[in-house]
Amino acid sequence: MDKGFFDEKNFAYFEEQTYLYVCKAPLRGGLQKVIAYLNRENLWQRIDDVYSVAELTIPLPNWAKARRFVFIRQDLEPVTGQLYIQHPDFYKYQAIVTNYTAEDMSAIEVWHFYNQRGTCELWIDELKDGFAVEEASQHTFLRNEAYMLVKAIAYNLLLWFKEVTLPETIKSYQAGTIRRKILCIPGNIVGNGRYQHIRLAANKWLGMVVNAIKTNLEKFLYVVVEKLYPLRC
Repeated sequence: MDKGFFDEKNFAYFEEQTYLYVCKAPLRGGLQKVIAYLNRENLWQRIDDVYSVAELTIPLPNWAKARRFVFIRQDLEPVTGQLYIQHPDFYKYQAIVTNYTAEDMSAIEVWHFYNQRGTCELWIDELKDGFAVEEASQHTFLRNEAYMLVKAIAYNLLLWFKEVTLPETIKSYQAGTIRRKILCIPGNIVGNGRYQHIRLAANKWLGMVVNAIKTNLEKFLYVVVEKLYPLRC
């Protein structure tokens, strides 16, 4: 879980239900003091040339019990690129809280396990930038729920569009890129009366993509029709 779930009430509930959890911790005052203590006592274990790890089982202020924290320290290069004496400003820190025991998952394994959710961040960004999923602008819960369902449907339709119609080389495009490069293309309305049409600027890449979309869509529709009405010889 990311930092949005960092709350002792959540952890107490998970522990009561015997759920195992790994959660990123925001580096607020209490944990900043712990990091200062780790630096002062030199309790870091070097992982490689960049990262070090440490762990402590501690209670934060107002917590009912102590919990296991894993800390990661990343060495940063100074902006100048010159040699320097080790200084706290040249480190970046992470903190993770978990109820996994050290026997079940080492500190390094906890860190690697949490990092597996890195692809989730890309999906979250896609939902925010492409579909404003974080927006809840309606005045009642039911309206916001309906609004969210519409976004979910739109997201699934886009996934279908990418998987079925787009060429393999651009299936990974996110919503913003698809809108900018394929869907929202500027053009001029030309012609008179009933014979008006849109004229686009010459774009060989877009022409290739549109032709591929047409071809793939025809293949898809053929498969659908064949499933609905099997061909008989």
